[in-house]
Amino acid sequence: MKREIYKGLGLLLLCILVIVGYGGYRFYKLSIQETEEKADLIQEATFPIIHTRFEGNPVTTLHGYGMEMDLRYMRDQLTVLGAGRDLEFEVEGFGNHITGVTVDVLEMDGTQVDHYVSPAWEKTETGILVLTALSDEIGTMDDYMLRITLATESQKALYYYSVLRYLPDAPISSQIAFIKDFSDKTFDQKEAESIIPYIEPSETARNNNLGHVDITASFKQITWDNFKLERTGELQVTISDINSETGSYVLTYDGQTIEGEDIPVQYHVTEFYRICYHEGRTYLVSFDRQMEQVYNPEIGNVSASRMNLGIDSDLEISYRTSRDRRQIAFVKENQLWLMDTDANRITRVFSFYDETHQDIRDRIADHGIEVVNVTDEGTVDFLVYGYMNRGTLEGENGVVLYRYNSETNGVEELIFLPSDRPYSVLKESIHKICYLTEQFFYIYLNPGIYCVDLQGKTYIQLIPDLPQDGYCSDESGRRLAWTDALETNNTIRIKDLQTGMDLILEGSEGKILVPIGFLGEDFVYGTVEEGNIVSIDGSRQILISELTIINSEKQVLKQYQKENRLIVNCDVTSARIAFDLVQKKQSGESVSLKNMGTDQILSNTEPETAGVTLGTIVTEARQTEVVLRYAAAVISSEKTQVRAPETIQMAAENTLTIKEQQKKDPNYYVYGLGKLQSVETSLARAQQKAGQWKGFFTDSSNQVIWSYRETFKS
Repeated sequence: MKREIYKGLGLLLLCILVIVGYGGYRFYKLSIQETEEKADLIQEATFPIIHTRFEGNPVTTLHGYGMEMDLRYMRDQLTVLGAGRDLEFEVEGFGNHITGVTVDVLEMDGTQVDHYVSPAWEKTETGILVLTALSDEIGTMDDYMLRITLATESQKALYYYSVLRYLPDAPISSQIAFIKDFSDKTFDQKEAESIIPYIEPSETARNNNLGHVDITASFKQITWDNFKLERTGELQVTISDINSETGSYVLTYDGQTIEGEDIPVQYHVTEFYRICYHEGRTYLVSFDRQMEQVYNPEIGNVSASRMNLGIDSDLEISYRTSRDRRQIAFVKENQLWLMDTDANRITRVFSFYDETHQDIRDRIADHGIEVVNVTDEGTVDFLVYGYMNRGTLEGENGVVLYRYNSETNGVEELIFLPSDRPYSVLKESIHKICYLTEQFFYIYLNPGIYCVDLQGKTYIQLIPDLPQDGYCSDESGRRLAWTDALETNNTIRIKDLQTGMDLILEGSEGKILVPIGFLGEDFVYGTVEEGNIVSIDGSRQILISELTIINSEKQVLKQYQKENRLIVNCDVTSARIAFDLVQKKQSGESVSLKNMGTDQILSNTEPETAGVTLGTIVTEARQTEVVLRYAAAVISSEKTQVRAPETIQMAAENTLTIKEQQKKDPNYYVYGLGKLQSVETSLARAQQKAGQWKGFFTDSSNQVIWSYRETFKS
């Protein structure tokens, strides 16, 4: 009997061992499969982060580049030295062992002022703390470039950049305390009453978009109305600009709301403050809050006729559709999505952001995404440009062209073009010219247009120096028109980038031809009489005598001119040309313009009915929300399927370094609300824009030319 019992127990134990063994084997195989599936996806960030300090408190956060950057354009962060010229910063290592630290203080032209190799540091819980006394040669209120170079066991050199300013009496600590207190009180209706003296509610303010609120908004709007946003994560402070009285700061944080069945919806919030301390009183000169909702398809925001993308600061979403309008690629908060309305399926094609582990390095917003092309089969060509947060290109800066294949559900890197100009400057170039054919990729990289052979990994410079006011392209980017020298050239060249065909327009003697734009399939150019490209208040004005519209065969379809009137400020869309009419008044060398009204020319072609349109709706929960409406309705009534790519393929041989011509940059760079707002060719216009933003502007050597200053009534 015992023998049978033992035998039964033995068989039972054997079965258990087999089951456990098979289960372990399955777990192992699944683990291997999961590892293999994730091996080609974007790897987690590895670079350390640097937090510069002022009076012992963390102020500005710097992220590391794996390449050296052009000092002339590194203006996004500011580090301030207090009394004693002591530079203090903490390196958050994220598991990296720091083996070396080098500190360089440079003039903006690269001339070295200070150089310290491996200064002493002390270990902290998260990394190391470095304290270095800088040279007495650093002058008060002068701007320098701070470059910190880290060496780790796996990286020989990581570069961190910041503008450096010595300001011993800077009221930074008190001003940061003020803005944190102000921000905290906007979340508490009772405590918020104390901020009322600092805001400037206006009857003209639009209090209907939680995505963008400024100092003129109502008290109710500034205190979030009835929106129940919960802060998550830490507050991050960045100094934008500062002098002895006035400081500009950017405060960023994440937040979330809970929707439906306990589904968290994430938001990224940026608050800008400009504070002035004058005669014993603190003035809040500017307050601007922008909030972006992170798109989450799990909250049921897809219906048969529209897709709700939620709160957005400017209510503008970049999107592109396939020819049949059933594939919709859109970018929301630096994430690229593809909606297939036939399959009722949405794919998160690309994102550095990973909500699962909340890494600060994933959320560095120094990059952009641009959709280049979408096919009916669901293939998406797109650019990621600027700073690469993580993956095999972590810390690199430039432009990457990717292709997503919906059938294989995979992303492939086609080409990587490194650039030593940061995202804030690079994004001004990307939107000018960007076009893709089967073999060639055309892109504007200041100051010219390049043609990249994707197969041979070579390039040519198609146009060496594109005049700022002397070129235009159609909406698709396929056709490009330009002049070689605006002031003297009477020739326009029109190129079809798809076919390679050229069309040449030649003007008569003493006439300057200026490309204006494309009116559908037709081309519009202006004729300028000699002497009518003038300077008014430091800005160049092109005074057009006549507008001409031609077709692809160079046949004139329409000409427009008015006696004793000149044409300026042309705005061209596919449906019409709008412009201002002026009279030129000249006294000696001084030129002025008299406004004589406006006019427009309408296209003879019927506009194509859009299958997808951008719009807004107003909801009780979130006020104004941005939506994409589509004519090709979602066929399936089932819940929208959500997926992510299974693979991302990258290769080192796809890197192609373009050697840009080192020409003098004639542009001015206008900063406001803590970031680069525009690039201007006119000194007067740059100052005007900087005044509007209550900011400053620099020339191409990164020197501040003019800065807004508050005036107070005595």
